[in-house]
Amino acid sequence: MGLIVNAEIVNKFFGSTATVLRDYFHLDVSSGGSASLVKMPAALDHVSVILSFTGDLTGQFVMGFSSEMALNMARTMIGNAEYERFDELCQSAIGELGNMICGMTSAELTTMGYTCDIAPPVVLVNEHASMSFGVPTLIAQPISTPNGAFRICIGMSPSKKRVPVAN
Repeated sequence: MGLIVNAEIVNKFFGSTATVLRDYFHLDVSSGGSASLVKMPAALDHVSVILSFTGDLTGQFVMGFSSEMALNMARTMIGNAEYERFDELCQSAIGELGNMICGMTSAELTTMGYTCDIAPPVVLVNEHASMSFGVPTLIAQPISTPNGAFRICIGMSPSKKRVPVAN
């Protein structure tokens, strides 16, 4: 399965990430540096949110956070700046952030002629873990906000065209 390096697709993910953070979190977002390639197995950040795409494009979208940045984002989402630990409620909130970004990206991909479904997010909390995805390489883009930095990783490839079933 080959990696799509179509900059327009990668930019849809970055654009959706920036829009969600700007519109819902009131955060200024910028690129935290140059995009890079991450070969498998990929080292995961302390908190990783993984969403899988199926349909015309298959692959994964991964957000990687430090534990502090993930807790800060979750605090904002649950409306409690005093929340002290990254528990199941915070995992749900940070997973929903991934849903918001991928839902917006999926709508953008539809305008490009791609039909995609998104699986529910998986939130992994672990230090020093690594994981392989269904593509040999992910494109990683650092994201910078006034509240801290994190990264998004995208690995997409075209799926095989479905053959229509005759009735």
